[in-house]
Amino acid sequence: MESTCGQLYHQALHRSVKSRIRVAVSNLSIKQKVSPADWAEENVDFKHVVSARIRSKLDLSLTPYLRGPIDAWDFAGTRREVTVCAPEQTGKTLAWVCGLLWTFIFQQCLSLVCYESDDKDVTSRLALQLPDLEMSSAAYTTPSRMKRPS
Repeated sequence: MESTCGQLYHQALHRSVKSRIRVAVSNLSIKQKVSPADWAEENVDFKHVVSARIRSKLDLSLTPYLRGPIDAWDFAGTRREVTVCAPEQTGKTLAWVCGLLWTFIFQQCLSLVCYESDDKDVTSRLALQLPDLEMSSAAYTTPSRMKRPS
């Protein structure tokens, strides 16, 4: 009886592992390269985003001005600098997030995204991040050595 149960268990385990391997291999297959904007329209979906006004896939026909900054992520060379100037809540962050996600799949690269206001906001950023920094440094220092910046 034990050998029959053991055999059934091993057969089921092998079937399960085989199906998981098939799924993994199909997901890793080489994908045809598409433009970053086209990829974003196909793969960025807001249906589970509670704060999204539109709960569907990204539709760049509603914001055609984002297509250029998103497609700027597809370039050949060693460096590219893109400057985007726009009012708040118009998709600047969405544009670089879509482009960066596209690079993860099709064209891996080092990336740096900066906002001009970052330099002006150092004080408030430090105030927000100080508790996290203190907690992470507590593992390496004793409480008597820890000092708050003045």
